[in-house]
Amino acid sequence: LSDISEPMSGELVLYPKSHGVLSKWFREGNNIEQVRQFGVTQLPHNQTDELFGKFPPVHCIGRAGDVFLLNHMTAHFVAPNTGPDVRYAVYFRLSNAGFVEGDIEPMLNPWKDWVIG
Repeated sequence: LSDISEPMSGELVLYPKSHGVLSKWFREGNNIEQVRQFGVTQLPHNQTDELFGKFPPVHCIGRAGDVFLLNHMTAHFVAPNTGPDVRYAVYFRLSNAGFVEGDIEPMLNPWKDWVIG
């Protein structure tokens, strides 16, 4: 792992508050069923500015060993690496003991099963 000291170095980029925006999007119309039936191609990729425009993307730069914790519904991507160094990263997806694969409730309520406080 290595330090990432400036944007556009292959770092994680996230849209703040997007977990709530996406949860609302999944509750509208038949969006959740479209994604379940046809997969990620039905996600609102072409609506990024419309959905998340109020909250500009955040480039997660930091030092080797830094940890970024995100809600599972946070919209994110990896920035292009325009620097001279190879970018290595480690990603873990955490879930609680009650996690059930295929359960759509966490998509409709992104704080389901999160203990806060």
